[in-house]
Amino acid sequence: MDAGFEETRVYLGEAAAAAEQLRSEGADVVFMTGCGYTVFSDGLYPGSTVYERSAWVHDQLGDFGWPNTPEGLPEPFREKAKDLNKILAALAETVRATFGGPLTCSAAIFEDVDCSSSLRVGTMPSRHMPVPSGFTPCKARQPRAPRRAPPS
Repeated sequence: MDAGFEETRVYLGEAAAAAEQLRSEGADVVFMTGCGYTVFSDGLYPGSTVYERSAWVHDQLGDFGWPNTPEGLPEPFREKAKDLNKILAALAETVRATFGGPLTCSAAIFEDVDCSSSLRVGTMPSRHMPVPSGFTPCKARQPRAPRRAPPS
């Protein structure tokens, strides 16, 4: 979280290698390259933290409310989607260099993401939205080990 493109690319490259190792041992692994990338990662939306970027999203939507489709997004979201899709394509290319399993695509409701290269597509439901039948929300996750610094 709060990492820029290059740090994320290096991290996903390492994760892809680990995922491919698991896959070669028989595990059923699906790799997701982005989920709410614009808010959780530094560099695309204004702000240096997830909280600042989330506040920016809220300010942009203002009285507009949450759109039901990407086509309903106001500017500047549509313009920023072009840069987001370039980033996600580059991250997918990094993952594909070592991972041969299914690659997924997911987006927040305010992200217009091109998922055409993904085998599976998902959305990130908001807390205020009802949970669809048959959907089991994730349980509390275990804390993740700290990230290693990228190689110099």
